[in-house]
Amino acid sequence: MADEEAGAIPDWRDPSAGGGLVRAASWLMELGENKVFTKRDLREAFPDIAQIDRRVRDLRDYGWVINTSREDSELAQNEQRFVKRGVAVWDPKQRRNTARTEANPGAAASDSSRSEAGDLAAQIAKLTATERTRLLAWIAMGDRPRTAVEEIWDLYAGLPVTQRQDLTRELARQVDQDSTSALNTAQAT
Repeated sequence: MADEEAGAIPDWRDPSAGGGLVRAASWLMELGENKVFTKRDLREAFPDIAQIDRRVRDLRDYGWVINTSREDSELAQNEQRFVKRGVAVWDPKQRRNTARTEANPGAAASDSSRSEAGDLAAQIAKLTATERTRLLAWIAMGDRPRTAVEEIWDLYAGLPVTQRQDLTRELARQVDQDSTSALNTAQAT
Protein backbone atom coordinates (compact mmCIF):
# COMPACT_ATOMS: atom_id res chain seq x y z
CA MET A 1 0.00 0.00 0.00
CA ALA A 2 1.35 3.42 -0.88
CA ASP A 3 2.41 5.72 1.93
CA GLU A 4 -0.27 8.19 0.85
CA GLU A 5 -2.91 5.54 1.54
CA ALA A 6 -1.22 4.47 4.78
CA GLY A 7 -0.77 7.99 6.04
CA ALA A 8 2.42 9.95 6.42
CA ILE A 9 5.30 8.30 8.20
CA PRO A 10 5.52 9.94 11.62
CA ASP A 11 8.66 11.58 12.94
CA TRP A 12 10.49 9.02 15.09
CA ARG A 13 11.86 11.83 17.29
CA ASP A 14 8.35 12.79 18.42
CA PRO A 15 7.33 10.78 21.52
CA SER A 16 3.67 11.44 20.70
CA ALA A 17 4.08 9.81 17.25
CA GLY A 18 3.27 6.40 18.71
CA GLY A 19 4.77 3.63 20.74
CA GLY A 20 8.16 2.05 20.35
CA LEU A 21 7.07 -0.13 17.44
CA VAL A 22 5.84 2.83 15.38
CA ARG A 23 8.80 5.04 16.24
CA ALA A 24 11.30 2.24 15.50
CA ALA A 25 9.64 1.67 12.10
CA SER A 26 9.84 5.40 11.35
CA TRP A 27 13.51 5.46 12.37
CA LEU A 28 14.27 2.53 10.05
CA MET A 29 12.45 4.25 7.19
CA GLU A 30 14.65 7.30 7.66
CA LEU A 31 17.73 5.07 7.90
CA GLY A 32 16.80 3.45 4.59
CA GLU A 33 16.56 -0.08 3.25
CA ASN A 34 19.74 -2.18 3.11
CA LYS A 35 21.41 0.01 5.74
CA VAL A 36 23.27 -1.44 8.74
CA PHE A 37 22.66 -0.39 12.35
CA THR A 38 23.54 -1.61 15.84
CA LYS A 39 21.70 -1.88 19.15
CA ARG A 40 23.86 1.00 20.30
CA ASP A 41 22.47 3.13 17.45
CA LEU A 42 18.96 2.23 18.59
CA ARG A 43 19.67 3.03 22.24
CA GLU A 44 21.18 6.37 21.28
CA ALA A 45 18.17 7.22 19.09
CA PHE A 46 15.64 6.04 21.71
CA PRO A 47 17.06 6.54 25.20
CA ASP A 48 13.46 6.93 26.45
CA ILE A 49 12.25 3.50 25.24
CA ALA A 50 13.21 0.42 27.23
CA GLN A 51 13.92 -2.65 25.10
CA ILE A 52 13.82 -0.76 21.80
CA ASP A 53 15.64 -3.69 20.19
CA ARG A 54 12.61 -5.87 21.06
CA ARG A 55 10.31 -3.39 19.29
CA VAL A 56 12.50 -3.71 16.19
CA ARG A 57 12.26 -7.52 16.39
CA ASP A 58 8.47 -7.18 16.73
CA LEU A 59 8.39 -5.47 13.32
CA ARG A 60 9.17 -8.87 11.77
CA ASP A 61 5.64 -9.94 12.75
CA TYR A 62 4.44 -7.26 10.33
CA GLY A 63 6.55 -8.42 7.40
CA TRP A 64 9.57 -6.19 8.00
CA VAL A 65 12.83 -7.88 7.01
CA ILE A 66 15.63 -7.12 9.45
CA ASN A 67 18.61 -9.43 9.25
CA THR A 68 21.17 -10.28 11.90
CA SER A 69 24.52 -12.01 11.46
CA ARG A 70 22.60 -15.31 11.55
CA GLU A 71 20.89 -14.46 8.24
CA ASP A 72 23.59 -12.24 6.71
CA SER A 73 27.19 -13.43 7.01
CA GLU A 74 28.49 -9.98 6.04
CA LEU A 75 27.23 -8.54 9.32
CA ALA A 76 29.20 -8.45 12.55
CA GLN A 77 27.50 -10.03 15.54
CA ASN A 78 26.41 -6.63 16.89
CA GLU A 79 25.03 -5.43 13.55
CA GLN A 80 21.63 -5.71 11.88
CA ARG A 81 20.52 -4.79 8.38
CA PHE A 82 17.16 -3.21 7.57
CA VAL A 83 16.39 -5.09 4.35
CA LYS A 84 12.78 -4.34 3.51
CA ARG A 85 9.78 -2.52 4.90
CA GLY A 86 6.65 -4.44 5.77
CA VAL A 87 3.21 -3.26 6.87
CA ALA A 88 2.89 0.46 7.62
CA VAL A 89 2.55 -0.08 11.38
CA TRP A 90 1.86 3.62 11.92
CA ASP A 91 -1.50 3.06 10.16
CA PRO A 92 -3.89 1.47 12.72
CA LYS A 93 -6.05 -0.06 9.97
CA GLN A 94 -3.12 -1.87 8.33
CA ARG A 95 -1.88 -3.02 11.72
CA ARG A 96 -5.30 -4.46 12.64
CA ASN A 97 -5.64 -6.24 9.30
CA THR A 98 -2.21 -7.78 9.73
CA ALA A 99 -3.04 -8.84 13.29
CA ARG A 100 -6.14 -10.66 11.99
CA THR A 101 -4.10 -12.43 9.32
CA GLU A 102 -1.52 -13.45 11.93
CA ALA A 103 -4.28 -14.84 14.15
CA ASN A 104 -5.16 -17.35 11.40
CA PRO A 105 -1.87 -18.03 9.60
CA GLY A 106 -3.12 -21.32 8.14
CA ALA A 107 -5.66 -19.51 6.00
CA ALA A 108 -2.98 -17.67 4.05
CA ALA A 109 -0.33 -20.41 3.96
CA SER A 110 1.14 -20.98 0.51
CA ASP A 111 2.57 -24.21 -0.85
CA SER A 112 6.08 -22.83 -0.42
CA SER A 113 5.49 -21.98 3.25
CA ARG A 114 4.16 -25.51 3.82
CA SER A 115 7.34 -26.86 2.20
CA GLU A 116 9.46 -24.62 4.44
CA ALA A 117 7.53 -25.88 7.47
CA GLY A 118 8.27 -29.45 6.36
CA ASP A 119 11.97 -28.65 6.03
CA LEU A 120 11.89 -27.02 9.44
CA ALA A 121 10.19 -30.06 10.97
CA ALA A 122 12.97 -32.25 9.57
CA GLN A 123 15.59 -29.98 11.13
CA ILE A 124 13.75 -30.04 14.47
CA ALA A 125 13.76 -33.84 14.36
CA LYS A 126 17.59 -33.73 14.21
CA LEU A 127 17.88 -31.69 17.42
CA THR A 128 18.77 -33.26 20.74
CA ALA A 129 16.03 -33.62 23.35
CA THR A 130 17.51 -30.70 25.28
CA GLU A 131 17.55 -28.48 22.17
CA ARG A 132 13.93 -29.40 21.33
CA THR A 133 12.86 -28.57 24.89
CA ARG A 134 14.62 -25.20 24.70
CA LEU A 135 13.03 -24.46 21.31
CA LEU A 136 9.58 -25.33 22.63
CA ALA A 137 10.11 -22.98 25.58
CA TRP A 138 11.09 -20.15 23.21
CA ILE A 139 8.01 -20.80 21.10
CA ALA A 140 5.80 -20.77 24.19
CA MET A 141 7.35 -17.45 25.29
CA GLY A 142 7.06 -16.01 21.79
CA ASP A 143 10.67 -14.90 21.98
CA ARG A 144 14.20 -16.23 22.17
CA PRO A 145 15.67 -14.68 25.28
CA ARG A 146 19.25 -13.59 24.98
CA THR A 147 21.75 -14.66 27.57
CA ALA A 148 23.60 -12.18 29.75
CA VAL A 149 26.78 -13.04 27.86
CA GLU A 150 25.17 -12.15 24.51
CA GLU A 151 23.91 -8.84 25.90
CA ILE A 152 27.38 -8.04 27.29
CA TRP A 153 28.98 -8.94 23.95
CA ASP A 154 26.70 -6.49 22.12
CA LEU A 155 27.59 -3.72 24.56
CA TYR A 156 31.30 -4.60 24.37
CA ALA A 157 31.28 -4.62 20.56
CA GLY A 158 29.85 -1.09 20.54
CA LEU A 159 32.66 0.38 22.64
CA PRO A 160 35.66 2.27 21.27
CA VAL A 161 38.77 0.12 20.68
CA THR A 162 40.71 1.44 23.69
CA GLN A 163 37.85 0.65 26.07
CA ARG A 164 37.48 -2.82 24.54
CA GLN A 165 41.20 -3.43 25.09
CA ASP A 166 40.94 -2.35 28.74
CA LEU A 167 37.93 -4.59 29.30
CA THR A 168 39.68 -7.50 27.58
CA ARG A 169 42.64 -7.19 29.94
CA GLU A 170 40.29 -7.04 32.95
CA LEU A 171 38.36 -10.07 31.73
CA ALA A 172 41.60 -12.01 31.18
CA ARG A 173 42.66 -11.10 34.72
CA GLN A 174 39.34 -12.37 36.11
CA VAL A 175 39.50 -15.60 34.08
CA ASP A 176 43.05 -16.18 35.33
CA GLN A 177 41.89 -15.54 38.89
CA ASP A 178 38.97 -17.97 38.42
CA SER A 179 41.35 -20.64 37.07
CA THR A 180 43.77 -20.17 39.96
CA SER A 181 40.93 -20.37 42.47
CA ALA A 182 39.54 -23.53 40.87
CA LEU A 183 43.00 -25.13 40.85
CA ASN A 184 43.55 -24.28 44.52
CA THR A 185 40.14 -25.74 45.40
CA ALA A 186 40.90 -28.93 43.45
CA GLN A 187 44.28 -29.34 45.15
CA ALA A 188 42.74 -28.80 48.61
CA THR A 189 40.28 -31.67 48.15
